[in-house]
Amino acid sequence: MSKTYGLAGLRIGWLVVKDRALAQRIAQVKDYTTICSSAPSECLATIALAHHRAIARRNAGIIRENLALLRAFLDARPTQFAWVPPRAGPVAFVEPLHAGNIDRYCDDVLDRTGVLLLPGTVFDETSSAVRIGFGRRTFPEALGHYSAFVDRV
Repeated sequence: MSKTYGLAGLRIGWLVVKDRALAQRIAQVKDYTTICSSAPSECLATIALAHHRAIARRNAGIIRENLALLRAFLDARPTQFAWVPPRAGPVAFVEPLHAGNIDRYCDDVLDRTGVLLLPGTVFDETSSAVRIGFGRRTFPEALGHYSAFVDRV
């Protein structure tokens, strides 16, 4: 529900895997941590799925527009960033080439701009990238704040 429908706060979704043993282990962990989903989340997810085409179309439009903004921002700064554009979805990993310690860099961006970037070290201890989510309508404003930070530093 989080990426396609923009409803990450519901904390409900599905997992599809071919490996039956892995699926069983995952189900056991899920059962241990949460036997069932919250009733309001299930209700809201059901409503969203009843309108899935309209919601997905709206969100895909937001993602397309925001990806174009992100691409223009990065293309204008080829010596400052490296990245591989995502094939799908509202998330990109971007490497600020002169950032040094990526965790401190993200803290600095947050302190100075209010923009939250997730350091790649959350996913891989050796990563020097930041995770940028661009699936929200407020992305242009956040990118503007980040742009001002980058251009000052």
